[in-house]
Amino acid sequence: MKEDVIEKWANEDLWSHNEFAMLCCGISPEATVGERYPAINAASDKILRGILAEAITPKIPSDPVKKCEFYQLDKYYVPADVFLWAKHNFKKFPDFSKCLLSSRILTDEDLLASSRYWSTLQENMINALQDYPEWKANNPGARWTDEVIGWIKTKYEVNDREADLIKTVLKEIFDRK
Repeated sequence: MKEDVIEKWANEDLWSHNEFAMLCCGISPEATVGERYPAINAASDKILRGILAEAITPKIPSDPVKKCEFYQLDKYYVPADVFLWAKHNFKKFPDFSKCLLSSRILTDEDLLASSRYWSTLQENMINALQDYPEWKANNPGARWTDEVIGWIKTKYEVNDREADLIKTVLKEIFDRK
């Protein structure tokens, strides 16, 4: 999707349900859709499941008409509210981060949270913090450079650099002298 189209849609106050579904498929809502309906229908279904799971919250007009509810025309989405969820759930979702960051709708922390790599590393770090005391109790003589690194790499399926980072944090927290 072109930068000017991304910027236009990033600056919209609200996206309709159909616009949001098209954006999740990497399709500009102004485009002629043609044969891409199955992808848009799948995106729409995933969005509705996101609402049901309370992962995202649409803005619903106070007096929706029943026919509008049936066609999902009663749900609208604030771009900054759904950006991170859509980025994690749809590979073709455009990167609105630059537009939303420049207008300070997104913070630096929001951008970091939108990184799949960072989220995975953070999850592994939290799991290691929870798992380490029990592992250490079962491996009392373990050395930081060999056994701990090996345990981290095996348990969390991380590379050497990530294992060393997790080890450094564990050592800082659990090996204070």
